Amino acid sequence: MKKVILFLVLFLMFSVKAYAQTATTGKHCIACLTAELYADILKFSYAEDAKSAKAYIDSGKCFILKEGIKVTITKPPKSIFFDKKLEFAYKGIKLWTNSGNLENWKAY
Repeated sequence: MKKVILFLVLFLMFSVKAYAQTATTGKHCIACLTAELYADILKFSYAEDAKSAKAYIDSGKCFILKEGIKVTITKPPKSIFFDKKLEFAYKGIKLWTNSGNLENWKAY
């Protein structure tokens, strides 16, 4: 009996916390295959470098998603103030975007 209790305690201590929450895409939602690509496309936007941003979209590294698509958040943002990038899944594809591009979800 003690072994069973010990096993349950250890299992609960080391089990991975799952995070999955649904959301919907907002207007003009840009998402990329990696967090680094998303950071790049933001830099292009700030620098008003439309040619580089279009190249990322044309190459399939980043996408402009329609408004209202239901997605599942798989990695929440590290901070709601500074690093707002998050990972979400849509039809089995994991993408990165800014938390402000998704609606109907709660930051924990």
